[in-house]
Amino acid sequence: MQPAVESLLWYRNAPEQSTFILKDGDNPYDLTGRTLRLDVRLYPGAAGAPLLTLGMAGAATEPGFWIEAPITGTIYLNPPSLAQLAALPVAGEIMAGLLDTLVYDILLIAPDGVPELLMEGNIILKSGVTRI
Repeated sequence: MQPAVESLLWYRNAPEQSTFILKDGDNPYDLTGRTLRLDVRLYPGAAGAPLLTLGMAGAATEPGFWIEAPITGTIYLNPPSLAQLAALPVAGEIMAGLLDTLVYDILLIAPDGVPELLMEGNIILKSGVTRI
């Protein structure tokens, strides 16, 4: 499978769930026994621990990935918590004048532990106006 290149837009003040449907040709990709992991870094190949890691969520409302029915190929990415989003650097902390843009990739991990790059791209963080 060729990895998709997509930008994700996350609002720091009102995170929203993302939904992805994986296909194998015209058929849903069977996700039975598979897990997912997302890492966020300042730039590709940045040394050290990721700024944020999301794995499989323990419940449909927790941050991380949720697969409700594996045979449908549908993946839900529950957003990071407000505290997790607040902990990510803002443009002024990275370099003045830059957008709040970080990078991510998502690995699809087979039952035997072999990872496959599923998706990669930029995460654009918007601060929003209304504070909760």
